[in-house]
Amino acid sequence: MYRQILIDPYLRDLERIVWETETNAKVSAYRSKAVTYGMSNAPFPAIRTLQQLAKDEKSRFHLASEVLLHDTYMDDIVSEASVIVADGLQSHLRDALKSCGMTLHKLSSNSPEFLNNSFSSNVEHSFSVDTDLTVKMVGW
Repeated sequence: MYRQILIDPYLRDLERIVWETETNAKVSAYRSKAVTYGMSNAPFPAIRTLQQLAKDEKSRFHLASEVLLHDTYMDDIVSEASVIVADGLQSHLRDALKSCGMTLHKLSSNSPEFLNNSFSSNVEHSFSVDTDLTVKMVGW
């Protein structure tokens, strides 16, 4: 997600990357066009971008807006819904993220029915479907 967020051209001077190809070689400085994962400030613009998207697109994608505002941790969306609601939620999330140039990449569910439906066929599943499989979160 981080590399999908472009930095305002006026602020790119503040996001310089210093690079040295060899020891004692000339040091080059590059201006980053996108948020770079691993930089100490990377989480802030990523989370702020998702929050702004949720506020801007609330009228078009109400379900996605609520989830982006309340069920997002860093670049992970952790939410729950019935299979029927989850189909619509996934569609809203995919379309909302697409409206700002982002894509929904991975999907986890303990419902084989949901994972096998037509909406999730173009999304990478992070595990194989197993009837004994559950998704666990820290602190639950």
